[in-house]
Amino acid sequence: MNGTLYIVATPIGNLKDISQRAIEILGVCGLICCEDTRRSGMLLKNLGITPKALLPLHKMNEASQSEKIIKAMLSGTNVALISDAGTPLISDPGEKLVISAIDAGIDIQAIPGASAILAALVVSGFNLERWSFEGFFYRKGPDRIAQMRKLKFATGVSLFFESPKRVEQTLIDLSSYLEPERKVVIARELTKVYEETWRGCLGEAKAYLAGKAGIKGEFVLIVDKCQSENARGDDKQQAFYMLHKLFTSGYSRQDAMHAVSILTDVKHRDLYELCLEIWKGIEFGNSDEKSSFR
Repeated sequence: MNGTLYIVATPIGNLKDISQRAIEILGVCGLICCEDTRRSGMLLKNLGITPKALLPLHKMNEASQSEKIIKAMLSGTNVALISDAGTPLISDPGEKLVISAIDAGIDIQAIPGASAILAALVVSGFNLERWSFEGFFYRKGPDRIAQMRKLKFATGVSLFFESPKRVEQTLIDLSSYLEPERKVVIARELTKVYEETWRGCLGEAKAYLAGKAGIKGEFVLIVDKCQSENARGDDKQQAFYMLHKLFTSGYSRQDAMHAVSILTDVKHRDLYELCLEIWKGIEFGNSDEKSSFR
């Protein structure tokens, strides 16, 4: 019989957050796949687990390692997949392995546990009837602009991961696209010794980060939904997405503007301003993209 692939969640900080079921699975699996064998080795040692085999699986080797792991499971070996912290595949490697396992007809089981996403959401104080996880912010370009404009009229809570090196700039950029009174929660080092959760509005966020130069830790940013009653009906917002899609698909500025003007009631001058906004986010070194802005 084929082995089973277990997707095992590990603690994001506090080791006591590991589940009893996770400990049992990690103790009996013939192979444990992890991002960093040294880091996972320390975790397993602290849990009193001596792995039968520990295999590195990260974004640089996932394709080649997945073939070996699938062969092992087809030979009857049970495999556990873990990440450095939290639930695997959430902004972590593992997708290729899971897809390959599905294609091979291998049984896949999730062993639930810690997740920075859920931990941050439940302490936010926001209405969680509708929410979305957006991963990391794009670092630059039109995609980053589109991502932030999307929040302007979001009908649900939006959650992001961000690095300590970019969190301040991201909050500054958010302030330029959203109203200063928009509520935001900044969660850092959840479940760890220096855990911190700040609640306020974008207009206050910069002051919060002042004096925190060199701050470390993993950040989760939670942006509250738009409180405007007209959140769903902004023509310029829809026009921006249309232009962005057409422009980045190779259409010239003129053709893109003409098409959007037919589909919306946005004035030509406003469409041109939206094009300029998209243009600002494009890297000047990309001549192909620049040439289409004519």
